[in-house]
Amino acid sequence: MSRFKVLFTRSLRGKRPFSVDVSPSRRKHRESNVWQRRFWEHTIRNDHDLHRHIDYIHATSG
Repeated sequence: MSRFKVLFTRSLRGKRPFSVDVSPSRRKHRESNVWQRRFWEHTIRNDHDLHRHIDYIHATSG
């Protein structure tokens, strides 16, 4: 996943300018503002887990 994110971000550089509002911390760590920090993957284990995550997305998006 890490390599995918690097390649994807590099491919965007030629297509559109990155925002100038990148924080000093992100600049220090050579990060763009394309990806959310502290993201981790989660494997959905069952129907209950799926519905719990869908509810979370709905509760936080909006």
